[in-house]
Amino acid sequence: MTEEDTFYVGVNDSANLRKELLGCSKEAIYILKNYDKINSIRKDKIEKIIELQKILGEIKKLNNILRERLPSEKVRAKSLKTKKRVVKKTTIKKIIPNVVPKKQDNEIQQLEGELSEIENRLSNIGV
Repeated sequence: MTEEDTFYVGVNDSANLRKELLGCSKEAIYILKNYDKINSIRKDKIEKIIELQKILGEIKKLNNILRERLPSEKVRAKSLKTKKRVVKKTTIKKIIPNVVPKKQDNEIQQLEGELSEIENRLSNIGV
């Protein structure tokens, strides 16, 4: 570059600009560190998966050997018969209707009592 090609730019409040640049640099370094950690975790994960696949392959081989050496006769377990429960629906239906109206009557009486109290208060306020 020659002297004719160079030019200078004035920066207002250069101290704050430097602080912001340093802050951005810190954040970039932090992000790179996290990225490196993630990559190392991914590598460990891949290694563990490969190790697991090897172990599963060995288990399959051993399972096949075991099946070959075991007798081929099939043994059936005796099935247990389960008894079905019989629930009488009529007794349940008779009990439920008797209980519900009593609750409704009690609730209605309570609401009527509360309503009469509120009406009395309103009439006292109006007097």
